[in-house]
Amino acid sequence: MAAAEAGLRARAEQLGGYVVSVQTSGSADNLHSTISFRVPAARFEEALTGVEGLARKLLSRSVSGDDVTEEFVDLGSRLRNL
Repeated sequence: MAAAEAGLRARAEQLGGYVVSVQTSGSADNLHSTISFRVPAARFEEALTGVEGLARKLLSRSVSGDDVTEEFVDLGSRLRNL
């Protein structure tokens, strides 16, 4: 488990990203980890392909994103006004 986590951290960093959180539970014989990481949008598919191979067994996968268009436009307007 530790090797997979280290591999994921290294892969995320190679792609310009980082690990947000790690949650591990279970016993030594049956560990379960949930790892959240972020990478730039341009490297998204590459990240998914690369990290799925690190797990011994993939039970589920969740992918999500946030639309930050409104915040980006708002900040741009504020900067122009300054």
